[in-house]
Amino acid sequence: MTTPYEKVVELYAGDSAPDFALLSNLAKNILMETFRGKRNVVLAFYVSDFGSADTQDLCALSDNLDKFTACDTEVLAVSMDSVESHVEFAKKHGIKIPLLSDVDGTVSRLYGALRGDRRFADRILFIVDKTGIIDSVKTGPVVVDDVLKAVSSIPVV
Repeated sequence: MTTPYEKVVELYAGDSAPDFALLSNLAKNILMETFRGKRNVVLAFYVSDFGSADTQDLCALSDNLDKFTACDTEVLAVSMDSVESHVEFAKKHGIKIPLLSDVDGTVSRLYGALRGDRRFADRILFIVDKTGIIDSVKTGPVVVDDVLKAVSSIPVV
């Protein structure tokens, strides 16, 4: 059965990262465009708060936040969970990175992380350079060393 959302946007290295604005667990509205010209962005879509694999991935990204900051990189994570869930999840696990709430899935669809009429996004990570161009796309579990290596290899603008 086909749903109205079957069409999935496919983004690749070299594509422009779509702009968005989402509310975070830090009670801030995060706009992708604010990083353009200033910082690289690691944008990690994940299934849900409190899932074991997602918890491991997000804790690993958060635990290495100082290394990403040293590479002039902002780390953001997006799921379809509510802001309230993000607040509780971040507090329980000591997560320091912004967790963005995409409850209706608009941004997840825009980035190709949401397929069909599911209520959760795929695990997919985008590395976006300071000009707003996608440098690389990674799927599956987060390997922090690989992500740091990719971020470190982005030419300084």
